[in-house]
Parts: sequence; structure tokens; C-alpha cells
Amino acid sequence: MNEHFAGGSRSGTTALRVLVCALAFGLALVAYAPRAHASAPREFFGVVPQTAATPADLDRMAADGVGTMRVLFFMPTVEPDLGRFDWSGYDQLIGNAAARGIRVIPTLYGTPGWLNFLDGDADCGANCVPISDSTRNAWATFAAAVAARYGAGGEFWTPTRDCTGLLCRKGPPPCGCTTALPIHTYQIWNEQNSPKYFAPAPNAGRYARLLSVSAAAIRFVDPTAEVITGGMWGPPSATEVVPTVQYLRQLYAVPGIESSFDAIAVHPYSGTLPGVDQQVRAVRKQIVASHDDAGIWVTELGWASGGPRDNWLVKTPKGQARLLTSSIEDLLAKRRAWGIRGVLWYAWRDAPPALTDCEWCPRSGLRNENGSAKPAAKAFKRLALGERR
Repeated sequence: MNEHFAGGSRSGTTALRVLVCALAFGLALVAYAPRAHASAPREFFGVVPQTAATPADLDRMAADGVGTMRVLFFMPTVEPDLGRFDWSGYDQLIGNAAARGIRVIPTLYGTPGWLNFLDGDADCGANCVPISDSTRNAWATFAAAVAARYGAGGEFWTPTRDCTGLLCRKGPPPCGCTTALPIHTYQIWNEQNSPKYFAPAPNAGRYARLLSVSAAAIRFVDPTAEVITGGMWGPPSATEVVPTVQYLRQLYAVPGIESSFDAIAVHPYSGTLPGVDQQVRAVRKQIVASHDDAGIWVTELGWASGGPRDNWLVKTPKGQARLLTSSIEDLLAKRRAWGIRGVLWYAWRDAPPALTDCEWCPRSGLRNENGSAKPAAKAFKRLALGERR
């Protein structure tokens, strides 16, 4: 993400650390290392795929200067049954991303049916958070397992003695391995101020308890990990969600909660650039008012290049590109003053409506469904690589 990517957490939690296997850069990896913008590291510039990222997607991301990719780590998929973990899909994605110099931010989200059953409602759904001590502890075990596999010193990055580790492939010495790019930043839940994603209703106290056990579990495995809140959207006028600043006040009212996160994540969706600026500014003001030193991650930001004309996030292809340029340039200019650690565009590529999450999402990509570049993709590349217009 940014220069804070490898920085220590604010908690000071201590634990034994496993040494990270030193894996050498292959010559092929050099081709996937475009220079960063002069005023920000490469990992400042990120994307959020709304469908599975293919190797072709990752090639294009690397060429466009993408340094960070946010990926949903869905607990019902990873741990469908108590104690049975399935990492197969994530192994492939994270390995392919690392080979291209793209670091992954996992968004830990979703409650499996067996965990809801323990809370007395097996049919509650994946967006119902664990509510008892025992189920929160089971969730924390999942969070720790993600860190133990993909974090600093994680088993995924360590080749076996006979050099057949997960990242080792046939090729030149040393064993054809790519360079380890461990996860350092972990996002806990998604849009917890929305009833759509935090059922049965947003509750800052309940989220605080989930955040606290998650942070403790992750930092026990990796004391250097950066823990960030789930991304929130909602200006003061919002009615569909608890407005972001109102929710933040409720969260900060929980004694000591600031020790459980290193940054606040925000999704400052707006029809206009001033609307984006106002939401991020308000979050910064609340952090300062709470006497905290947390940073800010913009883990979703975007507009569509087409779609329903009455939707305030739908623009033209050129309009999408203009707003991308102006919003990211604005956030870059305020990066140091506001502690902005990264900006991730939603979404990487267009997708069929049936596979998306909102009415404007199908055309939100930097690229069309077939992978061809829109004007927004070219604008993103210019910014990420620090190229002149």
C-alpha cells in the first residue's frame, strides 16, 4: 500500500515471528515493476476486481501501475466447516499477483452457516456477524489463519526443503521462485455502517467487539500487521446507511477501540468531486477530534462509464476518466496532510449485471468486459506511473 505498509501496528502486541523465506526476483518479474508516481509509492494505487482476476487481468494491472488489489476473503468459502480450510483459489490468486508485484489487501468478511448455527440462527446469512464470545473467537481463528498463511513469514511464502513450495515452479535458480509479497494490511468486514452488509442492523458496539478480537488474533501472528476498519460510505444526508462520521463517533465512544485499528477505511462515493473531498475531510476531522493518529484508506472509489441515467454515479466514458483524474490528484495532494495511505478504484473491469452488486456497478470498470481499456484506464495509468499528460 504506501510507506506504512511495512510499519508496525499501534498496539505493541508481542509474539514470536517466523523468518520470511528470502526468495529472489526472477528476470520476468522486472518487467512487472513500473515506477511509482513521483509523489506516492506504487502501492498507493489500487483496484478492486468485482469478478475473479485472471492472469490476463493481472498482466494488465501490472502494466498499468496497479500496486494493490483488494480481495474479498469470504469465510464461508475459506472455512466451510469448522476447522476445515480451503485455500486453493486464494493460493493461486495471491501467487499470481505477487509474481507481478501486486500486493493483496484481504477484506475478511462473511459468516458461514455453521457459525450462525452456533449463534442460534443457521439461516441468518453471511452478512450476519458473530454475536457471542465463542463465535467471535471462531472468527478470530479464521483471521489468524489468513495471517499465518499469507502474512509475514506465512507458510505460503516458504518453499519446502526440496524446493517445491507453493511459489516454486520449474525454472532457473533459485528453484524458479517468485519474490514473496506477504499481506501486511487486513481489512475487517465491509461497510459495517450499512444494513446490507451488517445484519440485522448496523451496531458500532458489536462491530467494535469483532474488530478487537480480529486485531488481536492477526497481531499475535504478525505484530507488524496493519489492521483497518471496513470501508464506510455515507455523507451526513445519507438515509440508507448510518452516515460515516456519525458511525465513527459511535465507534470511538467504545473505550480503547483505537488500539484495535491503524487506519479508517472509507468509500466516499459521490456524484461530484466536492462530495468525495467532503467525506474524506470529515473522516480526517473525526480522527483528529478523537485524539487519534489513525491513517485513512480509500478502499473503494469510482464512477460508471454508463448505465441508468438517473443514477448519480453514472457518467460517460470521458466523464468517468475526468472524475478519476481529478479525485485521485486531489487525494494525492492531501496524502501527507490527511494520512491517506492508498486509493483503490472500484472496479477493475466491467462485469455482467448478474455478477455485480449494484445498478451502476456493471460499467464501473477501468476496462470493458473484454479487457480493452477505457479512457479511465489510460488516466489511471498516467497517474500511477507519474506520466505527463
